[in-house]
Amino acid sequence: MNEIEILTRLRHTNIVCLYGCTSRHSQGLLLVYEFIPNGTVADHLYGDQANSCLLTWPIRLNIAIETACALAYLHASNIIHCDVTTNNILLDNNFFVKVVDFKLS
Repeated sequence: MNEIEILTRLRHTNIVCLYGCTSRHSQGLLLVYEFIPNGTVADHLYGDQANSCLLTWPIRLNIAIETACALAYLHASNIIHCDVTTNNILLDNNFFVKVVDFKLS
């Protein structure tokens, strides 16, 4: 099973959903993911949104828990993310986690 097939079968509330892909009318493969509007954890900790104080300690704890749940789901399916960073943890409008950008192993 190739990487695209694996990603399309993953269904977890804290993992970004890959809707599909196409190579039609392009030289490369185009992947279509769900839109996550609130940026990355890195944006909120170090970027333009760092001074807004939106990431309270309870929200940060929830981010850690949801990230751990996503990784546990992957590991239970024998999938290792291989690149967990604050840039690969997206936040929706309610600050719920969506893990993205797998370097599958």
